[in-house]
Amino acid sequence: MAAMPAAAAAAAVAAAAAPQQQLDTIQEGDHVIFDEHGEKKSIHAITRNGLAKVGKFRICVGQLIGAPWGSTYKLAVDGSRLLPVTEHEPVLGPAVDEIDKDNATLVDANQRNQGLTSADIAAMAASGKAGEDIIAALCSNSATFEGKTEFAQEKYKRRKARKYTTSLSLRRPTSWGLCEVMFDKAPAGIWNLRPDSLSLLLSLANVAAHSRTLLLDNCQGLLAAACAERMCGHGVLCCVGTGGKAPALSGLRQLNLGQQQRAVVCMAQLTDVQQAAERLRARGEQQQQQQEQQQQQQVQANGSSQEQPAPGNKPAAAAADPAAAAPMAVDGEEDSAAAAAGGVTVTAGVPVAAAAAVAAVHEDEVLALYDNIAEDGSAEQEQPKKKKRRSSGRNQQQQQQQQHGEEQRQPDPQEAAAAVGPADGKQPQQQQLEQQPEQQQQGQSEQQAAAEAGTRGSYTASPEQLESLLGQGFNSCIIAAPRLHTASILQQVLPLLAPSTPFVVFSPWQQPLAEAMAQLTASKAALMLQLQESWMRPYQVLPGRTHPHMNMTTGGTGGYILSGTTVAPAGPEPSGGQEQGSAGSRGGGRGGRRGGKRGRR
Repeated sequence: MAAMPAAAAAAAVAAAAAPQQQLDTIQEGDHVIFDEHGEKKSIHAITRNGLAKVGKFRICVGQLIGAPWGSTYKLAVDGSRLLPVTEHEPVLGPAVDEIDKDNATLVDANQRNQGLTSADIAAMAASGKAGEDIIAALCSNSATFEGKTEFAQEKYKRRKARKYTTSLSLRRPTSWGLCEVMFDKAPAGIWNLRPDSLSLLLSLANVAAHSRTLLLDNCQGLLAAACAERMCGHGVLCCVGTGGKAPALSGLRQLNLGQQQRAVVCMAQLTDVQQAAERLRARGEQQQQQQEQQQQQQVQANGSSQEQPAPGNKPAAAAADPAAAAPMAVDGEEDSAAAAAGGVTVTAGVPVAAAAAVAAVHEDEVLALYDNIAEDGSAEQEQPKKKKRRSSGRNQQQQQQQQHGEEQRQPDPQEAAAAVGPADGKQPQQQQLEQQPEQQQQGQSEQQAAAEAGTRGSYTASPEQLESLLGQGFNSCIIAAPRLHTASILQQVLPLLAPSTPFVVFSPWQQPLAEAMAQLTASKAALMLQLQESWMRPYQVLPGRTHPHMNMTTGGTGGYILSGTTVAPAGPEPSGGQEQGSAGSRGGGRGGRRGGKRGRR
């Protein structure tokens, strides 16, 4: 009975350790970087019956399934299988007493320093001798091997080992390692983008978790893989293509990313993103217009509620509230008479009761009312007799117009249609609820069809997703498309970014980036513009023997990078009157004060 719980606990422990074991070992379908002697690197997909070239032989990579990451193998003499290496040779540094020694006395005499000939070495290899045995025979038959320093002897052994043996290390793919593989194999395919330039692009663009990155990648998906690896499954990475071609994501598939890390990636055409931005902008303008119309309707409603009462109720209203009746008497009487009748004080031709009556009205309406009242007051001063004669006629005309407007006021056709309802008797909300399941089913069917079409189709973003991204705004941008005109592509991409968004552009040539930088500076569309050149040189770092590598695998330059930060677009310029008013308020203190004094006088 006690054995059963123990067996169950062991099974539970094994089940819990299975996912971790899969992460630590190579599984079928993974991509592995083959590192031969630390110099030659290549990437291969692991399948049951797959073949890969290692050294001079082609081996079956299926035997590597289940091998731990980072393990080292040696190729058998016949090249039929890989033999695991359990003991690793230590990295040899020079002895302290040998730092001052050198190999100045050694003379390269070609074949005279080596006792074995090429025929003898070929015979040893044909007889099945291991590579270590051939290297030992070469060292013992060398006339100058004993006179070399310990460090020189180790370098001699390693040089012969690269020729007669094959050592293979299994590396987990990373963005740095993938860039090294692509740069060594076909640098023109990634536009000579070195690993140091790649890291600089990611740093300047501020690509991190929870970022929304817009990427234009023509480097075989290398930048997409690096961004997805850096985002760690949080955020959104939108890879855009141009010319109707889908962006290449081969590098993304070679990085062994998990499902959560791949979920941040989506694809779209640049024209689709621009169309989504236009729809979003038009929708925002429409909403703004609707809000302005609603505000105007509210202002009109507030103004109509404060209009003058009917003629029959005028005396009663005046008796109940003399202050409220005073503004209505101003049109037909002098300011002095209105003040005497209603007890209203008048200042510069504007009654105080009028300001109190329209306090809740929109500011523009208040200013317009004040101007009308002031104009009426000035006209009364010039022609007081004519005003008295027209007072009763004006009041009657205003009352008739008000009654006539109420009779002719008709509801808006849209409001009437909304009140009556659709022809089928269903409310708009019910129709939307009925249409939502159909739209969801249609979206799910499209996603399933895209997933069945292949890996690339499953990444395609829908118009709703693009509009959601554009609504939030991209906060990071990387452009690596040297074939496209840099200045024109920036004009199309920068409006899609949010303000204060860092962006970087990579190109193997300096001139296109310089032209784009000059255009951005002139248009004031970006700040902190920098054009820099990446440069890297590997060094050997050892005590007493630190120096650059003799055979550099990199060129003098790794390309040019233009970086900057977007700014918010400038708003509408103020009108001439506002500019003059602001200039007058800021104008020379003496002139402004003098003008104020004149006005008061």
